[in-house]
Amino acid sequence: MIRLSVFDENQIKSIHEATLRVLSETGVVLRHTEGRTLLKEAGAILDHERILLPPGLVGQAVAQAPKTVTIRGRGGQSRILGDGELHWHNLGGARDVFDAKSGHKRPAVLQDVRDSARLLDALENESTITPFFTPTDVPG
Repeated sequence: MIRLSVFDENQIKSIHEATLRVLSETGVVLRHTEGRTLLKEAGAILDHERILLPPGLVGQAVAQAPKTVTIRGRGGQSRILGDGELHWHNLGGARDVFDAKSGHKRPAVLQDVRDSARLLDALENESTITPFFTPTDVPG
């Protein structure tokens, strides 16, 4: 099996520690009442709509999380994430499109979402797909 390493162990540790600091000091905005209640009961700190996650709580949650997750597509295909295989997933949510025909940037529309989904679906090695664009011609 080929293993790609972008960061050394010290860099990974540094990123992990910085992430824990952001989660505990800045937290995340969570407006879902039940979610806030569950996290507060688990040991999170509620600061208005912001939830601060202490490092111990994050570590406990990571330790309890399954090492692999199976996801299934509409066609019945499944992928196991965490099995050591390399999976590809596109980023999504772009607001604008560069229109190659006109040479200009323009706001994304629903047809752009359709077209990009078809393209991504046709890629042999794409494991999962997120809508590539956020269309501006439909309600949020």
